[in-house]
Amino acid sequence: MECRPGREVLDEHLEVLFALLIPYSEKIDICDSGHILFTESHENCFIYLIKSGCFLIRDVITGFNTKTISPPAMLGIGQCMYPGWIKGFSIEHISNGVIFRIDSQKAFEVIDSNHCWRSVVYILSYQLGFMTNRQCHLLNKNSYILIKTLLLEMSQEPEKMLKNVSVEKYISERCHLGRSVIMKILSDLRKGGYIEINRGKLVKIVKLPERY
Repeated sequence: MECRPGREVLDEHLEVLFALLIPYSEKIDICDSGHILFTESHENCFIYLIKSGCFLIRDVITGFNTKTISPPAMLGIGQCMYPGWIKGFSIEHISNGVIFRIDSQKAFEVIDSNHCWRSVVYILSYQLGFMTNRQCHLLNKNSYILIKTLLLEMSQEPEKMLKNVSVEKYISERCHLGRSVIMKILSDLRKGGYIEINRGKLVKIVKLPERY
């Protein structure tokens, strides 16, 4: 059996669901950068198909940013299945884009009639794996491990974000560490030749050490 990269398989499942659900969805053009797109409630439960643009998931309880979302992406499936969790997060957009929104009940009917739950399971599993792995690292009391995790995440962000957000700001918006701790570790990593930073922006990760 051929073993293919997880992201490649994920994109195939997203393509299947996009083709099924977009004809029943409402198109939303997003043009006002920084605006909160939505905060869900029990009365309104939607699934969002990210077609273009760059978006940010924020934990409204802690105030921390959770993940940057780039297309193609699907948000809201897990939340609609477990609505008690949905009030804790909002989505903010970073750059102009297009989102398609569909009522969750309609989406589930279309998915069920086309026997596409396998794609849903794969997408949910991928998202759960990311969140579980990230949460394990964020709960780590070792400051360096936490910063290392977020640096690796940042290196995968869209180029536009890397050019406009400082490394310190990116990390401080995603964890509880104080600015002095973050700056000390970043400075040591830069001096050691492990990372390249120019005017506060991440240029390159050379190789992060296992221990600090």
